[in-house]
Amino acid sequence: MQNYMDSIKRLIAAMGYQSFIVGTMRQSWFAWLFHFGPYQLARWRVRRWEDDPGNQATLEHMTEFARRNLPLPPGYRPRSRSGDSSRRAIATESTGRHFS
Repeated sequence: MQNYMDSIKRLIAAMGYQSFIVGTMRQSWFAWLFHFGPYQLARWRVRRWEDDPGNQATLEHMTEFARRNLPLPPGYRPRSRSGDSSRRAIATESTGRHFS
């Protein structure tokens, strides 16, 4: 495994991607902090935007585009939101995995 990891380091250096890779890794070091506020704020803002009647047409367009891009299993029955995101419900039913 160490040989593989060393070969990846050499490949990154040979391609000149050191600054790009290091820059993206910096965010990973503090990303756990986002669970203590920014993610909850973003979720609240998205739900507030989805519930605004003025955004209904845009939301319908987004839903239509998602239907085109996400193959649903045969016999799929949409269910009501009941406090859960409709995208999360679709993803759960189509993959069998629960997304939170």
